[in-house]
This record gives sequence, structure tokens and C-alpha cells, in this order.
Amino acid sequence: MFRNLSLKKKLLLTTLLSGFFFLVFGLAYVQYIKSVLAEEVMDSRSEALQLILAERLKAKEEFGLGLAVMLADSPRLRNAYFSGVREPALLELERVIRTFRDTTNYRGLRVQIHNAEGYSWLRSWNPEHFGDDVRFRPSIQRMLSEKRPFGVADEAGRAGFAVRGLAPIVDAGDYLGSIFSTDGRAC
Repeated sequence: MFRNLSLKKKLLLTTLLSGFFFLVFGLAYVQYIKSVLAEEVMDSRSEALQLILAERLKAKEEFGLGLAVMLADSPRLRNAYFSGVREPALLELERVIRTFRDTTNYRGLRVQIHNAEGYSWLRSWNPEHFGDDVRFRPSIQRMLSEKRPFGVADEAGRAGFAVRGLAPIVDAGDYLGSIFSTDGRAC
């Protein structure tokens, strides 16, 4: 059939077929380049987002740690804890939480106080629930063994993932318990 065509038609058909072939090849190559470029952009964006996430987690960890240290040294909380009376401690925690809520972006601040054995003494969000064993938490196990302040950014709780800061309550060198603070929201 190709032999019966005139030279003009043969050239036109050859040009159209080769044009179609190069068009299909070009489209396939563009799709390949597009996927490679998209993958490169996603990789670089992923690295940037991971860095931002790490910085934000570190900032939250440092905030929680600073707050826990401050609360562990609070005379009102210490006096209430030493006397074993929860109500003054709860009032002080509510005051601190209200101040943070009204003046910062930390809207769901939560504080928990533990005794020296690793049992809950007071929860700011659920003051009626205390005395339960919280030694199953890796952060409490670490506090019981190290007895020094630290931040935790890799522990999930019942409310989800939250960054926590823990600080010991110490009197005359004796470890008496600990305080942990968290912003109470999943990150």
C-alpha cells in the first residue's frame, strides 16, 4: 500500500508517523521528568518539614521542662504537697493554668504531681482521680531512676501524643516526688 502512494503522500505519511512517534516519546519523557522533579521537591520539602517539626518539638519540650522546674520549686505547691492537702495545690495550678491560657498560646496546659513511689498525687484536669500507679510510663520510670529534670517528646498518653516536661520535687536533697507538665494537645 505504501508503494502505491505518490512521493508527496509518502513524505506526508512519514512526517506524520515520525511526528506522532516523537510526540508520544516527548510526552512520556515529560511525564518522567515531571515525576522525578516532583519527587525531588517532595524530598526537599520533607526535609524542611522534618526540621521544622524537630524545632517545634524541641521548643515545646523546653517549655514543658521550664514550667515543670518552676512548678516543682513553687512555694505554694511545695507547701500543699508537703502537708498532703490537695486543695491549695489545685487552686495554685488553676491560677497558673488560667494565666497561661489568658496570656499565651498554651490553651490545654495540664499538670500532674506524683509522689516518690510513682503514684499520682494530683491531676489538674481530674483532681478527684489520684493514687493510681503511673510507674508504667517510661517518663515516670526515668524520673524515679534519674531524679532530675528532663523533657520527653516521644511518649503517647491516653489523650494522644503530647510533649511533657518533668521535674523532681526535692527537699534538703531528698527526692519526694515529681511534677510533669504538658500542653495536653496532640502535636
